[in-house]
Amino acid sequence: MRTPLVLALAALISGALGGVARADAPLADDLINTDRPGAAYASTTVHKLQFQLELGVDVRHNSASLGGADATTTLLSLPVFIRFGLHDRFELRIEGDTLTTLWPPGNADTHVGFGDLAFGFKLMILAQNRGAIPFLSFMTMVFFPTGSNALTLDADDRARGITPLFMTMATWGLGAGFAVNLNLGADIIAPPGVERHARFRNVTNVTYTLPVMRQRLSLWVEGAFIVPINTDLTAPVSFDFGALFLLTKDIQLDVQALIGLTDAAQDIVVGAGFSFRT
Repeated sequence: MRTPLVLALAALISGALGGVARADAPLADDLINTDRPGAAYASTTVHKLQFQLELGVDVRHNSASLGGADATTTLLSLPVFIRFGLHDRFELRIEGDTLTTLWPPGNADTHVGFGDLAFGFKLMILAQNRGAIPFLSFMTMVFFPTGSNALTLDADDRARGITPLFMTMATWGLGAGFAVNLNLGADIIAPPGVERHARFRNVTNVTYTLPVMRQRLSLWVEGAFIVPINTDLTAPVSFDFGALFLLTKDIQLDVQALIGLTDAAQDIVVGAGFSFRT
């Protein structure tokens, strides 16, 4: 009686392994392009009536001391990006850390809950890269304090936790497998105990697609910094790197690592992810 189920499972496993084994098979054009991992958003949009889901597992560790006491925290989160194309150049977006576990300093209780969610859109302005003219997109997101008390920006005054983000993304193909993605933008944030202020955001990403396995494997590095405006707060600066692997033109695996370069940045972040589109 279980024969049909066994055959179905065998076919599924065989198909998955076959997709990996045929890593030298050519891929079609129009490959999946994701916003994760890393801090840089892609300059492309999801096509009309196409759905794209980007899933990940991130671990963030921050070593610190406060008044001589240990203030080290570790956070495990499941970031999710949901993207849907209303037009070939316009997509709706939801992103957030969803299920999250926070290990606070000392013997404090572990917090398990959900992170904040953001809603917004991305508009592709220029859909072709010709010479100095890049792929160019604009995105706006609004982060809402929907998360659990210990995982939101300000649980005591949730209205202060509403954070708008505006970003412009430009990508240039440099040839020989290299591409540069530049993100420039700003957000407006009000952390607890700090006046609401704007921050300038910059991310520069360089990706190299290896000329092996039919260009399924890409390596990337990026630098990111956020400059608070009209405040004395330290600017978060970080360096991260990772790899992308295309199983098919619609399915991608990724890994990443981040190193904070200033006290305001996370010390270490490592993660892995899986993305697909339909």
